Amino acid sequence: MTLSEIAGPVLASIAVVLSVIVFKRTVDYRAYKDVDSDYREVLKTGLDHPDFRNPEWTSEYTKKDPKEKLSYEQYAFMVWNIIETIFDRRTIDKTWSLFYFRNEITSKKGF
Repeated sequence: MTLSEIAGPVLASIAVVLSVIVFKRTVDYRAYKDVDSDYREVLKTGLDHPDFRNPEWTSEYTKKDPKEKLSYEQYAFMVWNIIETIFDRRTIDKTWSLFYFRNEITSKKGF
C-alpha cells in the first residue's frame, strides 16, 4: 500500500470524528441557549411579580383574584417546563443542576 492509499481513509475518519464532535457541541450550545433564554424570562416575570416567589403568597394563590391566579399558574408552568427541559436534555444537567435542585428543595418546603 502506498502512503496516499492509507492517508485518504485516515483523513476521512478524522474528518468524520471532528464533524461529530462539532455537531455535539453545537447541539449542547443550542440546548443551553434555549434554557438560558427561558430562565431569563422566568427571572423577568419574577421581578415583575415578586409575589410569585413569596412562599406565603403562593401557598394561598388559589384564593387570589382569578387574573392573579392565572398569571401565577402560567409562571409556575414556565418554571416546571424549564425543569423538565433540563431533566430531558441530560446534556446540560451539569450547568443547570443547581437550578433544578434548588427548585426541588424549595418546592418541598412549601414553595
